Amino acid sequence: AYRKVFHFPIKSYYEDLGFNFEKEPYEVVAPQWVALYLDFVKDAPLCPCVVEALACFRERGLSQTLLSATEQTMLRGQVYDLGLESYFDEMVGLDDIHAHSKLALARAWREAHPTANAFMIGDTEHDFEAAEV
Repeated sequence: AYRKVFHFPIKSYYEDLGFNFEKEPYEVVAPQWVALYLDFVKDAPLCPCVVEALACFRERGLSQTLLSATEQTMLRGQVYDLGLESYFDEMVGLDDIHAHSKLALARAWREAHPTANAFMIGDTEHDFEAAEV
């Protein structure tokens, strides 16, 4: 059910769920959400076979970049907490916690790697949009 309604920008997603940011501004709610998220994210398991897939790509000498709408410091912390840092050549996250979009990150990555052949794996429509950049 979550995947059917989830979309970017995150603020719009929350509005579609019924949040009224005129009563409590998004800029107030977002840090509260992040604090709760950080409390519980350590209990969330990885999807099955993620480590095996990352290891398989690494063994074949493929460069791996993590592109995320997560704030950069949070992203690095999550990856390190999961022990996955050795699989990624780059970890690219946002400058803030508001998760507006990662399309600009995808464009910047593409500009920095104009000849790279990229295979992208994601689980949202926004990931598909980033892959099209």
